[in-house]
Amino acid sequence: MSYFNDRIQELIREKENKENILTELTEKNSEFISLVEENKVDLYYDKLNQLNELKIKKVQNDSTIISLGNIEEQKHSLEKRISELEMIVKNNEIDYQKKMDIFNSYFKNVA
Repeated sequence: MSYFNDRIQELIREKENKENILTELTEKNSEFISLVEENKVDLYYDKLNQLNELKIKKVQNDSTIISLGNIEEQKHSLEKRISELEMIVKNNEIDYQKKMDIFNSYFKNVA
């Protein structure tokens, strides 16, 4: 008889442990359980697909932002180079004009 009483106590403890585990799992996964209980598994997969699409769009947008940043850097680099070339042209125009004046003054005398 004592064997059966011990066995009953052991089974009661095991039942309590299983109930505790069930409660813990239920609390941790309540959102998913409610989706299954309400037969909204399709909704879950739809939301999961939307999440994946948003992740893809985010990566594309990040790539676009990086590209725009690179374009801005190239633009500033080109503007700087254009400015430098304009300065060189202006400096050469002065030298060119002086050279032309000398050339013209020489040929005025010859003409």
